[in-house]
Amino acid sequence: DSRHESIKHQLVLEGGAAFGTGDHPTTRLCCSWLQRTIAALNNNDVSVLDYGCGSAILGLTALKFGASEAAGVDIDRDALLSALNNCRM
Repeated sequence: DSRHESIKHQLVLEGGAAFGTGDHPTTRLCCSWLQRTIAALNNNDVSVLDYGCGSAILGLTALKFGASEAAGVDIDRDALLSALNNCRM
């Protein structure tokens, strides 16, 4: 569908010791899915929960694509610090 053509967005983040630099194929697939899904929902009050957020890449990507809010959860202290730093950038 031409409405969902790939549009390049840039998201700058530091992976640090946390998982989620954006290089992994599954991360890219999830980002593509977020883009299509948020667009299909017409950006109407879309909330995203990034469970096992790592660097917060998926939550931040969702916000970039128009989600109204995103929350991240992780059990790894390094991941939480990385996510917090990336959210502040």
